[in-house]
Amino acid sequence: MQSATQHASDAHDGRIKLHVFKGSGTRQQLIYEDDGNSHAYQKGEWSMRSIQMDHDHGLLEIGALQGNFPSSYTQAKIYFHGFPDQVVEVGGRRVKMDVGNIAFLDEIAEYDPLPMGDHPFQLCASVPNLTLDLDASPQTVQLKGIA
Repeated sequence: MQSATQHASDAHDGRIKLHVFKGSGTRQQLIYEDDGNSHAYQKGEWSMRSIQMDHDHGLLEIGALQGNFPSSYTQAKIYFHGFPDQVVEVGGRRVKMDVGNIAFLDEIAEYDPLPMGDHPFQLCASVPNLTLDLDASPQTVQLKGIA
């Protein structure tokens, strides 16, 4: 997910939000980008990176940026749903994850008949999370206490 925009050509905040849910096995997703307006992707103006989570070994791999299009994402905020609050290892250095609440839906106070904050279904409480700076190189996050 990214910050809300009105159109594909509008600038976002440069941060992609990744939600990793506890599971088993290995899961992979691709993040694809192009200019969103033209057919330049047919001439190679696109970029892509893989995100792979190996749940059995507690290993999240963010692949190297591929393609000729510069990524608009400079950071990734990764939320680890269902994982214990813990220390991770990023590029060989130990990092303590932050813990915070996340809501997938924002309240619409002006029109909502319920009082502000009276939407318990919206809130995922105490979710461990980590913010990484992104560049074109691959990154690895090792969750400690999983493997």
